[in-house]
Amino acid sequence: MRDTLVVASERDVASINIRDRMLEAGRFEVVGTFDGHPMYAGGGGHLVTIADEPLYRNNIDSEFYSKTGEKPVGVVYLSRHSAQSGVRSLTVHPIGNFSHARYGGYFRQLVHCFPGAMTHALRRLDALAREAGLPHKVSLEVTHHGPYLNTPTFFIEIGSDEAAWPDRRAAEVVAKVVLGLETACEGAGTVLIGVGGGHYAPRHTELALRKSVCYGHVLPSHALPSLGERSLEEMLDYTCEARHVYLHRKAMRAEDVRRLSEFFEGRGISVVRERDLPDLGAPPREAS
Repeated sequence: MRDTLVVASERDVASINIRDRMLEAGRFEVVGTFDGHPMYAGGGGHLVTIADEPLYRNNIDSEFYSKTGEKPVGVVYLSRHSAQSGVRSLTVHPIGNFSHARYGGYFRQLVHCFPGAMTHALRRLDALAREAGLPHKVSLEVTHHGPYLNTPTFFIEIGSDEAAWPDRRAAEVVAKVVLGLETACEGAGTVLIGVGGGHYAPRHTELALRKSVCYGHVLPSHALPSLGERSLEEMLDYTCEARHVYLHRKAMRAEDVRRLSEFFEGRGISVVRERDLPDLGAPPREAS
């Protein structure tokens, strides 16, 4: 978690559960207070707790800089995940809004994504959850909700209901992932924008776990009909490392595939298929 700001919320049972497991497993020292709670330093990063719901607390990075004079390279929020299904889950996702800001942030405003760290977290969640024998489903989610800030950010979550959030073993896995977080894209990792599919982005999750890629923003199929070019441009602006996009064609209308392919290729972003992506751990392909 070097140079990373980790944020917990006292209003979130899962968040505090993960925070406490981090404090048990890591080497932290109190270096002051933040929002009326102890502020910890350890592993080259910081861990803070806020008093309110994080979705509506914009610019936490600016607050942290004003207090400490330090600018983190990224921000990670510890959070609960809610779903009516009640399926036990461990998820990660970028943040921002493709349309209305019903859950924090601003209308049609994305936040810089954190591709290397987020994808590393997803893979470690998958490996450690299987190692621990957890029944949880591990997945990416599409980009959604607030808050707004100027620093690359992602959420890491325990789901999906009140019975799951206090799960100590799940929190221990998440804590271990965050404590060992790597921020660079692994190996020959290609930074991708993802388009198409449902909220849990199953196709993009599959590729992130098997291929040498790092995911930035992920746009769901249901957002496509009302999405203009400005929002597509913003996906590029806020996944600034991306040079490629993966379209989940089976989850999209043919006209959307055609429209988006023309848009991205016209801006120098290549539209890739699975066969174009090297397997995770494979040596980089030589340029042809």
